[in-house]
Amino acid sequence: MLLLPYLITCTADMKFTFNFVGLILAFATSGVVSGHPGLPQPACSAEYAYPCACPLGKFYYETTTLAIIGSTIVESEAFLNDFYATAWYGGSDPSSTKGPDNKPGSIRTFNSPANNFSELLTEYIVRRDHSFLQSYQEYEDPKTAPKGWSPGFFVTMEGRGLFQNETEISLRAHGCWSGTMPDFTSSHEAGLANAISILGAKGKAFLS
Repeated sequence: MLLLPYLITCTADMKFTFNFVGLILAFATSGVVSGHPGLPQPACSAEYAYPCACPLGKFYYETTTLAIIGSTIVESEAFLNDFYATAWYGGSDPSSTKGPDNKPGSIRTFNSPANNFSELLTEYIVRRDHSFLQSYQEYEDPKTAPKGWSPGFFVTMEGRGLFQNETEISLRAHGCWSGTMPDFTSSHEAGLANAISILGAKGKAFLS
């Protein structure tokens, strides 16, 4: 199977890179939110993406990354769909956790010299066929969050079996940001490529 990432940015530039373990497509757009003049828009949230209203001084962004993994949906779900097991994505598991694993309302925190942040699990579904959905968002303790603070990102990971040994994984993110925005698109591409590589090394994914 061929790993063929496509990156389409908001400037319509296209970049092609090649590897040999799966299929990844990534689409990213960003810019100031615009909508229908005169019509009120809901605030951007887990439920509302474009068109939605960002707080003053922040801009809207969205990104989607799709991966086709040469693995069964059972193996893919067992490996990817654990809120507290993130080493496949970023190289390490959370520094600390709060609440039961995979239960909405639970929180994971990452601490590093460069960045500290927490994420709140908002939705977790595993269906009878092992297709799954996991949604989470940026989190700040209400007791210490700055006045008027709101989450900067909302992420959904979803998986479904296409064939016996093919699973489609999507990572979708949107939100409002100010300043230099993290490169969610590259991060999601790298995370899914790493997951494909690990599954292949474990003998749980079919690689070319």
